[in-house]
Amino acid sequence: MSSSRRHTPAKTLGRRAPAETPPPGPGSLRLPWGLPDALGATIALSMVCWWPWATSTTSLLSMTILAVAMLACLPWIVARWRDGFRPRGLGWIPVGAAGGLVAWAIVSLAFSGVPWPVGLYGWTGRQDGVLMLIGVAVLLAGAASLAREEFDRVFTWLLLGGAVLVLESMAQLAGWTGFRTSAIPGVWAAMGNPNFLAAMCGLLSAIALGRVVDRRFTTWQRAATGALLAGLVVTAGLTQSTQGPVTVAVALATVLALRLLQWRSPYRVWIATGLGLGSVAVIAATVLGLLGTGPMTRLWASESTGFRKTFWDTAWRITNGLPVFGTGPDGLARYIGEYRTEQYIVEQGPGDYLNAAHNVALQYGATTGYAGLVLWLALVISAGILVVITAWRWTGAPWVIASVGGVLAVYVAQALISIDDLRLKEVGWLAIGLVVAAAAADRAGRSRSRVTPATWVLSGVLGLVGLLVCLPPLTAVWQASGVQTVEEAVASATNPQNPWDRRLELLTSIGGVYDLQQTWEVGQRVGAIDPRGPGQAASLAELAILAGDPAQALVLGELAVSSDPLNPRSWIAYSLVLARTGDDAGAQQALDRAAQLNQVRPLPDWESLLQAYERNTAE
Repeated sequence: MSSSRRHTPAKTLGRRAPAETPPPGPGSLRLPWGLPDALGATIALSMVCWWPWATSTTSLLSMTILAVAMLACLPWIVARWRDGFRPRGLGWIPVGAAGGLVAWAIVSLAFSGVPWPVGLYGWTGRQDGVLMLIGVAVLLAGAASLAREEFDRVFTWLLLGGAVLVLESMAQLAGWTGFRTSAIPGVWAAMGNPNFLAAMCGLLSAIALGRVVDRRFTTWQRAATGALLAGLVVTAGLTQSTQGPVTVAVALATVLALRLLQWRSPYRVWIATGLGLGSVAVIAATVLGLLGTGPMTRLWASESTGFRKTFWDTAWRITNGLPVFGTGPDGLARYIGEYRTEQYIVEQGPGDYLNAAHNVALQYGATTGYAGLVLWLALVISAGILVVITAWRWTGAPWVIASVGGVLAVYVAQALISIDDLRLKEVGWLAIGLVVAAAAADRAGRSRSRVTPATWVLSGVLGLVGLLVCLPPLTAVWQASGVQTVEEAVASATNPQNPWDRRLELLTSIGGVYDLQQTWEVGQRVGAIDPRGPGQAASLAELAILAGDPAQALVLGELAVSSDPLNPRSWIAYSLVLARTGDDAGAQQALDRAAQLNQVRPLPDWESLLQAYERNTAE
């Protein structure tokens, strides 16, 4: 016999029943640690970390964090993909492009002739080699395996990192000198460059705006995020970088435009049409401004963007000159001297060897050839199309996909005029992965991958492998920063992990202690690491001829003028070699060429160079 009375639990004598704990809200970090936390925390730590050595090498520490964390996460990502949390439909296009780009970068590393430390790790201060590319590709794959409700967890970590960046910027503004990078105006915090910090503020502004207006969050959460958004906007201005206001504007405009695209209105098609036409108009105005006409002419003619045209022209010349494998990953500086024009010399000077195209598409074209250029364009264009499609049919939390799209738009916009810094690339590739995950429309719920002790062990082993892989450049930087004896200087100068300019600097110091013959013996080991090191061949040619090795001096002198033909120093070194080997006519022609090139942009030490030349030829 059933009863219609409701069941009332018995009261506990003398005490109240414990109150139920409300479930964690969206983005809460009270939930058990999982993959979204690992992805977000890795990027947050990368963007705020700092060490007391030269700040330009902080990206090396960020690369180590990325390598360790992503390799450790790899077993969990594989488990999620096996459980069905993987790309679907059009989502495979950006994933395939990312995988193809990694694979071709490895091919370029193998066949381009770039020294393996450069191709694997990248120049110190950039770390734009294959290892970083693999790291962000794993990051993308991990983001692509997330469920919708896990997006907010990632965003929470990124916003926490943004809050630390704002505090670091305020400390620098107040006079703290720990972030010693250069005399560039503005603040840069642990990002090491005002442009990088400005772009990061734009990326995080898209996430912060979405959370401020998202009604799923409590009033205090939205208010705190609003304060952070204001801090990011102010910090973007304090950088004194053009990218600050531009990237923040792109972030806010894209987030609002994508939210408007989702609006269920009878005029939805007309709204979408208007947004499309508006986007085309902005792109057209940008291109026209680059060509010197239209409303954006003034922007492209500004000091911060105008000189980049020379960089782009040089990178495009390298792309056409090395169309198959390019220079090798992050090897652009090795060919700058050969492909730069006189306009480059006028603007930058013959001693400036650019190691980044300041345009990510052209950077991939120059370093990995046409294939790398096409794959990067396929990656970002397919991700952009996918985010629009996903926003149009989105049925979940509407501000989430709008925020993801805003991050993607900022990453692409800043990538067209800036360097593909590690921290910026991490956020950009994360956004692409989240777009892929969001496109899996029927995906819901967290992954229920079975965690076994073997998974934990494998994760720890892979994380240790990541640390061991990064130890060589870390050790090289540490050793080079604390050189005390000539033996230590020799060890650092002949260490392939150190960049070309540091090796030459150490070789000069060694020359003050060793005699010419001993110095040349070390110089031969330095030159064997990478004979195309910018400006290296000319210095070694002079050293070789003075040390009594005319055969090697002639080889190095010819390499100097062929790999750096617009540098007067190359021709002076070549002239010295020819004069000391008895070719007086050739020496005079080379010296005349040096004088002619010096008229393009006079060297401040030209007279002292000529005096040294006359002294060395007279010996």
